[in-house]
Amino acid sequence: MASLKGCATYLALLTSIVSAAPATDLRLIQAVKNRDGESVRALLKQGAPAVDVNATQGDGATALHWAVYRGDRELATVLIRAGADVKAANREGATPLWLASVNGDAALIEALIEAGADPNEKLPLGRSPLMIASRTGKVDAMKVLIDRGADVNAKDTLRGTTPLMWAADEGHAAALQLLIQRGADVKARSLPAERGSGTEVRVAHPPAVPLVSRMAIARINGKWRLNDSTGKSRSTPR
Repeated sequence: MASLKGCATYLALLTSIVSAAPATDLRLIQAVKNRDGESVRALLKQGAPAVDVNATQGDGATALHWAVYRGDRELATVLIRAGADVKAANREGATPLWLASVNGDAALIEALIEAGADPNEKLPLGRSPLMIASRTGKVDAMKVLIDRGADVNAKDTLRGTTPLMWAADEGHAAALQLLIQRGADVKARSLPAERGSGTEVRVAHPPAVPLVSRMAIARINGKWRLNDSTGKSRSTPR
């Protein structure tokens, strides 16, 4: 009986502590979501501890995540100057630089790296910002990342795919040309993709060798195009 009373007392104390914990102030995040620059500036003027520029919502996203996601360069700059953490990752591991790379926003990528973001940061599955930008084919964004030191031959931890493979898989000729000019390894190979589990695991397709066997790159009439194994030119991969 005494032990039960002790447990009840402990639970009551724990509940009171949780109830007393202050709720996260999400006013700044909400203002950025609403693209309300006036409110963002007014809140930031209050400073810490009244307003935390790095406060997170339930999924770990900060005000800077939202500014970058919205492509709002002005508010992103305001937040960075106020001390926003450019390396903050949400619950899924996404950083502001990851979001800027997805959007192909060269100006925001430049601003984030200038403020301390790592162009070679490891995203979920070991992917890099350059891999993400290469997949979208945003050449301007890729140039900024490479000029800032991004590794053109970085490999993810899932299959060992490189930025060149990501660009080839999506058929981005301009992105392929840029990567090759900047030293991408055209002979790199990735591991086979597997699906299923246990005894049902099977190879989905052969290792990615986009520039040697499955695809090749040829300069035709002054333009970069993808060729299949038959040598016939086509603008996108099958």
